[in-house]
Amino acid sequence: MDSNLEFQADQLIQSIRHYLITNLGKVESIASTEEFYLAFCMALREKIM
Repeated sequence: MDSNLEFQADQLIQSIRHYLITNLGKVESIASTEEFYLAFCMALREKIM
């Protein structure tokens, strides 16, 4: 896999974790699928804008 792609994937994962904790007040171990989806949407929105 391309190292740049791996770096971007790692950044997205960190951003999702950030939004889970800061906006939703959850950690990975107790977050629901819906909360992961919301955090993913927030991270993706940040990346697009």
